[in-house]
Amino acid sequence: KLSWNEGHYRVARFLAAQGESEKAERKYRAVIEVMPYDFYPYLFLGNVLMEQRKFSQAENAYKNSLARSSDKSLGT
Repeated sequence: KLSWNEGHYRVARFLAAQGESEKAERKYRAVIEVMPYDFYPYLFLGNVLMEQRKFSQAENAYKNSLARSSDKSLGT
């Protein structure tokens, strides 16, 4: 069974692959609105923002991702 957030991630990845990075960005931001404590949507958002060359926003997204991740989840 597919979770709500995984559904959004899959759609966002599809959109990004189709060159619709702004739509993908909106999908990741929608997940963040519902699950602000999870690090994955911030990480994925950072990747999309990097593709858009929005470096400052991407840096903030990555920082938010790191702040929400644990050492164990990063494999360290």
